[in-house]
Amino acid sequence: MSFEEKERTYREAQKLLDKMISESTKELMPEIDSTGEIKYREIEEQLDKNHREESLDKLLKFEILQKKFYDKIIVCPFCNSKNTTVRLHCPSCNSINIERKVLMEHTPCGAIDNENVLKKGGLCPNCGRKIVESDLRKVGSWLQCNICNTRFDEPILTNFCKSCKREFSFKEAKLESIYSYVLNPAAEEEYKRRFILLAPVKKLLEDLQYKVSMPGKLVGESGAEHQFSIVALKNLGEINETLVLDAVSSNDTVNETPVAAMFAKIFDAKPTKAFLIATPKMNQNGKKLAQLYKINVIEAEKIDEAATKLLEFLKSS
Repeated sequence: MSFEEKERTYREAQKLLDKMISESTKELMPEIDSTGEIKYREIEEQLDKNHREESLDKLLKFEILQKKFYDKIIVCPFCNSKNTTVRLHCPSCNSINIERKVLMEHTPCGAIDNENVLKKGGLCPNCGRKIVESDLRKVGSWLQCNICNTRFDEPILTNFCKSCKREFSFKEAKLESIYSYVLNPAAEEEYKRRFILLAPVKKLLEDLQYKVSMPGKLVGESGAEHQFSIVALKNLGEINETLVLDAVSSNDTVNETPVAAMFAKIFDAKPTKAFLIATPKMNQNGKKLAQLYKINVIEAEKIDEAATKLLEFLKSS
């Protein structure tokens, strides 16, 4: 599982992930079309049709999406089609030409007859009054065969495959699980951090002629790879400037832990400048540690504000 492959997977699915996050559609539900095929509307609309299955496999491989049991469906044992239906048979002659009969009572006069006789808006054949819905009461129902006229309560059930036109019993039926796809909360936060929240900062650096990777990696003197929220490179004549940036957020105050973690990376990677965006602010211990480690802390309520403060710093340095 490589960093580059996961990065490509995020980018290939960017339209789908943006839609899921912006519309709070955190679960993609399966739909079965008229041919029995299982489809996911959002996936079909947002993923490249030529690489749809491959992209979905990668989203599952990197646990960006997670499978969640949704339902069991009946599959034809003869041709494996999912385009199946249930058939109801008369227990006497096995015909499927059956219908439900409902017996209604006209409560004002006590008349009892079929629902096609005693129905709203009609006249009661017993008392002659116009029938209103509140005067009707269902007193029973049954099934009746239109071929042999047998009345019965329970039909015989079979399955029918619309593809190969064969019937099969429930004992013969194959069952298949179908799944919905849920956006992994951890992947959602990672995606927001990489592609949404830091977008204004990325644009600012690109406007300043930096070559920006978001996220980015640097290889340290030890040979180890270190990942940053942003790595920005700029050629200044004979000097190459390397700027790295990490972003952390908290509901209240960011503590010193991200500062120590960033220092471990920059000590090995040796960038020209290091920035740590703390949303909304950093505690005093973190600020002191950052000053000691030569990490520039940018405190901001919003990323747009952080981009403005970063621009001011770069112009003054």
